[in-house]
Amino acid sequence: MEMEKYEPHEFATLFPAMTQEEYTRLCDDIGEHGLIEPITLWRGKILDGVHRWKACRACDIDPRYQNFTGSDAEALAYVWSKNAARRHHTTGQLAMLGDEIRERLQESKAGGDTTQQAAKLVGVSRPSVDRASRLKKQNPALAEKVRTGQKSLHSAMIEAGLTHPKPKADPVPEEQEPVEPVEQQESKRVWRLEITFDNGDDANAALDMMQRAYPGADITLTPPEPEPEPPKPTATPEEQSDTKSTTGHMYQDAKTWSPFKGCTFDCSYCKKSFQAQAKRQKHNCGKCGDYRPHQHPERLGEGRIPKSQIVFVCGNSDISMIPEGYMYRILSAIKDRIDKNRAKGKVQTFYLQSKSPSCMAKYLPTLKGYEKEIVCVTTLETNRDAGYSAISKATKPSIRYEQFKNLQWERKIITIEPAIAFDVDTFADWILSIKPEAIWLGYNSRTWDEDVEEPTPEEMYDLADRCIKAGIVVKGKSLRNIKMPEGTILTQGE
Repeated sequence: MEMEKYEPHEFATLFPAMTQEEYTRLCDDIGEHGLIEPITLWRGKILDGVHRWKACRACDIDPRYQNFTGSDAEALAYVWSKNAARRHHTTGQLAMLGDEIRERLQESKAGGDTTQQAAKLVGVSRPSVDRASRLKKQNPALAEKVRTGQKSLHSAMIEAGLTHPKPKADPVPEEQEPVEPVEQQESKRVWRLEITFDNGDDANAALDMMQRAYPGADITLTPPEPEPEPPKPTATPEEQSDTKSTTGHMYQDAKTWSPFKGCTFDCSYCKKSFQAQAKRQKHNCGKCGDYRPHQHPERLGEGRIPKSQIVFVCGNSDISMIPEGYMYRILSAIKDRIDKNRAKGKVQTFYLQSKSPSCMAKYLPTLKGYEKEIVCVTTLETNRDAGYSAISKATKPSIRYEQFKNLQWERKIITIEPAIAFDVDTFADWILSIKPEAIWLGYNSRTWDEDVEEPTPEEMYDLADRCIKAGIVVKGKSLRNIKMPEGTILTQGE
């Protein structure tokens, strides 16, 4: 079969080629199932799908094509999003990719700070991209090993003489040298400088520069203390039953893992409690104290994910707030944990929640094979759009419903807490059409600052009853002792 011949676009060559084993598996898959994802062309060359194109040629399969339209910067972002979804990358590899993307942006005469744009796209800090650039200029061979994942960026920088390893403590001598009399010792003044950084990448970059500037100085980097558990707030009498144990929490046996924090939806019912928690952490991170969306890449490291049965991913934020490149790093860490859990015969579930659920769609292809352990979650407090903007800046309920219903994922959960006045027939139809495995239903556990109409006990009962009869699990919280239909799972104290 004569196939049209296309050359790879230079943007498509930014990522390392597949290994022979990976390419063989791709050929087997395309030979058995055909080409599922079309080849993307841009300016007459292959922007995405070089290996798929070659596999089609090897399997004698006629490929399908689609055309990309956009600027250089948009094309780079597209290539990155496609490849980041398919591959696992070390921080060093991401930094090297960031430097490549920076160069392409500069060549295309993109405006603004191209280094910062590239760093944000791949999800690393600007100093990491700067270090990758220095390494490539000084020692291309070592840079290539970092790019292909054979070496870490830090070890390559040390080997290239561009930074220094952390000084080791001198061994204690078996015999101490005699100490000179105090009056004969040279007077020595010691100066101490303390600088606080928001993330480890910036701190390491600063350490490199300080060590080069002051080679004789004793400069060390002290990592932050583990984040302490926030003190439990004193509950009101109405809430005491919900705070006796974890069974009274919104998500049972769950812990929050926060490699990204902060939110701009300003939902009145959660803003106060989340910001109060954030302020208690202000001594660790100023951005946490201000509740600004920001990254905590140090929490992506091994052992930082909780071992609880349920892990609420970025519970102090919203998935839609997270930069795309950084979100892929979060998902990569989740998949690594799931793989290790499977090897040990352990089951752990991860909740991904957003009030703008369409943002999840682009990430779902990379989660193929992990459907059993990952649950997509959204909050639907009501079916009414009128007046909702006074409560939250999030996507309107009707739009959120459509987005979540159209989300192609096996496991879904809806939280209806705090419940706001709804139309039972319409709201029940919404929920049943989404087909979630469970809903959480409850009133606001705090006092509303606004004049908000809540559903009646009869409406809450009717909604729960319809869901239970449809086979949906209904879990209740903060129901104020109202009567609920048989089959409702109540949290302790209800």
